[in-house]
Amino acid sequence: MMIRSVLVLGLVGAGAWGCSSDATTTPGTTAGDGGASGDSGSSSGTPKFEGQIIGYSSATGVSGISVEAGSAKATTDTKGGYVLNVAKDSAFNLVVSDPAGKFFTLVDQEMKISGDYDHGRLRFVDKGVGDILLSTLKADPAKGVVSFAMKDLGGACSAKAADFPQGAKIEVEGQPDAKVVYYKGTPNPTLTEAQGGEDPAAVVFNATPDAPLTIKVTYSKCTQKAFPVSEGAVTYTGKLQPKGNSTLSVYRAFFE
Repeated sequence: MMIRSVLVLGLVGAGAWGCSSDATTTPGTTAGDGGASGDSGSSSGTPKFEGQIIGYSSATGVSGISVEAGSAKATTDTKGGYVLNVAKDSAFNLVVSDPAGKFFTLVDQEMKISGDYDHGRLRFVDKGVGDILLSTLKADPAKGVVSFAMKDLGGACSAKAADFPQGAKIEVEGQPDAKVVYYKGTPNPTLTEAQGGEDPAAVVFNATPDAPLTIKVTYSKCTQKAFPVSEGAVTYTGKLQPKGNSTLSVYRAFFE
């Protein structure tokens, strides 16, 4: 399995929920770009979707974790690895859950793959750590929590704005109860805009469960790429319906 992306679900005092393209990145730093570079894909009708689940606190692979992508299901091996054969070009949400209930469930934004694809390593947050962060945010645990990242597609945006995504303003449309908190190392409720170099840029909480989530970004330095967005063998559709009750969701928007 190629290690090209890490989804990181962080904790209070060291970051917060998000995903990272660097295994050594501080927790809560990026929202997984999913290892798209270089995957030319397979012509199979059920291409391979693989990855690895790593415990946040242990930083090692976690066995016995349930991983689902559409109708495909797998359980992680002793090193946290999994392989799924998913329907080619058929949209799905990656759902990762712990039958023992020791970790928060993760729901990734809707995607589809055109060929074999390595989603990289997913760092899974312990339930106790997640509960602390919910309490710190004063979030309703029954509502949805979403790690939101602004992704620089192909490096084009960073060439225009070295402080990407400094100055971006994020708004959740159609959900008046949802709240946005920007990151500066950790979620900082005093901030009014995204900070340079922060990935994820913000956390959205108190989102209505099972309702479509639409995030509007106002950012003058780069252009937001309209969905669907493809990176190698993966295409993100832009759709996400966050869940509540100890579930974290991941959402990316792309800029160039």
